[in-house]
Amino acid sequence: MVKGRRLHLINSHILGAFNFDKKCTALDEYRERGRQINIKLLHDKFYEPFAEDYKQVWDLMKEKEDLFNHVLYADLSREGLKERSQRQINHIVPKCNVTYESIQENPLRKLGMLTGIGSNDLISGTRSLVHFCLYIETVQNLGTAKHLGIIKRAYALKDYGCCGMTELGHGSNVAKVETTATYDHSSRELVINSPTPTAAKWWIGAVGKTANMAAIFCQLIVDGTNHGVHAFVVPIRDYETHKPINGVTLGDCGHKSGLQGIDNGFLLFKNYRVPYDALLDKYSQISPDGKFKSHIKNKEKRFGLMLTGLITGRCSIVIVSELHTRNALTIAIRYAAVRKQFGGEIERPILDYPVHRFRLMPHLAKDFAANMSMKLICRLYNGRFRLIDSEPESPDVTEFHALVSVFKALHGWYGQKAIQECRECCAGHGFSSYAGFAKLRADNDAHMTWEGENWVVIQQTSRWILKVVQGTFKGHPIRSPYLQFIYLNATKPRFSNKEQLKHAEWLISLFEYRCNYYITESLNKLQENGRSYQDMTVAWNRTQVHYLIDLAKSFGELIQLKEFNNFVNDLTKKCPATGQVIANVMYLFASHVLDQETSSFKNTFDAEQAKWIAETVDELCDEVGEDSVKIIDAIALPDHVIASAIGHSDGQVYQRYTQAVENAPGCFDPPSWLNLIHETRKAINL
Repeated sequence: MVKGRRLHLINSHILGAFNFDKKCTALDEYRERGRQINIKLLHDKFYEPFAEDYKQVWDLMKEKEDLFNHVLYADLSREGLKERSQRQINHIVPKCNVTYESIQENPLRKLGMLTGIGSNDLISGTRSLVHFCLYIETVQNLGTAKHLGIIKRAYALKDYGCCGMTELGHGSNVAKVETTATYDHSSRELVINSPTPTAAKWWIGAVGKTANMAAIFCQLIVDGTNHGVHAFVVPIRDYETHKPINGVTLGDCGHKSGLQGIDNGFLLFKNYRVPYDALLDKYSQISPDGKFKSHIKNKEKRFGLMLTGLITGRCSIVIVSELHTRNALTIAIRYAAVRKQFGGEIERPILDYPVHRFRLMPHLAKDFAANMSMKLICRLYNGRFRLIDSEPESPDVTEFHALVSVFKALHGWYGQKAIQECRECCAGHGFSSYAGFAKLRADNDAHMTWEGENWVVIQQTSRWILKVVQGTFKGHPIRSPYLQFIYLNATKPRFSNKEQLKHAEWLISLFEYRCNYYITESLNKLQENGRSYQDMTVAWNRTQVHYLIDLAKSFGELIQLKEFNNFVNDLTKKCPATGQVIANVMYLFASHVLDQETSSFKNTFDAEQAKWIAETVDELCDEVGEDSVKIIDAIALPDHVIASAIGHSDGQVYQRYTQAVENAPGCFDPPSWLNLIHETRKAINL
């Protein structure tokens, strides 16, 4: 089918009937404008720490460019997309040398491979992530030495695994899943059952068509006592025939809003017997005489440890959300430099217009901020990955969970707003599937809810912050380097002139005050609600809106700003001109965050200060907009990875777009339902 789209166009087609300019100069003209920057330096700094991993994956994509070109596959069926994804995985993954041994040495390599794949196609990236992270890391983090063979088989792709956590009736509240695993001491087996229809494992990636193994989360029942959620590794399909094993019912969850090539499925169990060794028994065991035992007595704490396999999945979302945002901005900014509208006798590129810059540049600034927090997570990842296995209750692991949680939410929200705005900025052509926005929007949409719904996940961050703060009331020192700024009686920095909004140290002090402000407000509101409702769970929930959520967001944006400033300082040392250009992007990020503030902190600015903030955003949008094409050239992914008909680096928007349309199946064919048109003409007799 794809080869059929490559037919030479006859003269009656658009490309044959008209002569497009061989070279589109509009994009190159924009490249000559504004200040000169060191594109290679910015590129190298922006791509840390995955430059080598991405290059390997993207070079493999280049070998079979058609296989990874979304434009050529816009009309594929669900089943066709699944097949295409499997071909992509088969082409890339075996050549990346991601083995048990190599990942033990450098865990970050796996993230590099998975997000490199996801940067082009989240379908294949997610299918790989489900196996290499959710399945393998659940078995590895919760299992023991006897499960090593299962892990190595998975790395060698002898088995393909999935992770059965979410149920039809339970998503975020994993502690209340209904699936049971009842211990039968007479045979030393576990009997797995789905006692109700809502106990069906649901949305489980790879279950629909691919997986033969599963890590399943169930309520462990021993001698009539429920000991809480535990994980089990079990076969779900016969290795040879690929048919469901007796006692297992499974199928595909059907059509979704996007990501049709991921085979999300459902699982039900009926008296499914598995041997004792199916229990991932790092934290809990059943003794030979049939007694449950665990060195972690607290059920809630033990449950928390059962979720450690999610951390790499959330890290990947932190990374891929930024990549998707960057792809959307690349397409929209390049298109805006080429597309000319209005302006008098000589039309001007729409990127020249202040409104267009105002719409796009704040999203570019937030993408930079997201790249900064991504780098932080990656710097911490290897050490924390090992601690999760050896010291899962350590403060460093808790801190890492809090950081990943806030950035998982922020990056997803940043991306969804940016992709939609970029789509609208490209008007009608942006609505075409060949532009690439529809796929980016649908793909990133999943980041709002999977691996934890964002409004729920971000609560882990505010809970961690307040727990540390409350510890100080008991005399405990603050050990986290990311919370050293906390001072409950903090004074707002003096805001006396507009120029302060372009002073990094002052902005950081203001963002620190902002976070302290929300800490104080949240504590006061919690105390008030605690008196009103006499139940701290209710009090906590009543304090979410305008307090705890805003606390977590303000903390995340403070860390982003600090990391951004470090990035700018390092860049400036190497190239002052480039550093100044990116400093403006940083100032725009900070000013826009303040300008968009909707909660009570906004009231701490008087009318004149609010005006300064709004004016600074406008001015910086204009300055950054003038340099934006060169900035995008430095940070953009390769053309064959983005695979957009209107976002290519050569600026040949109309040629590539027209070619995509004309090469689509059926472009020039009469409709298969032509008979209905004739029926319509005969339907009414005049």
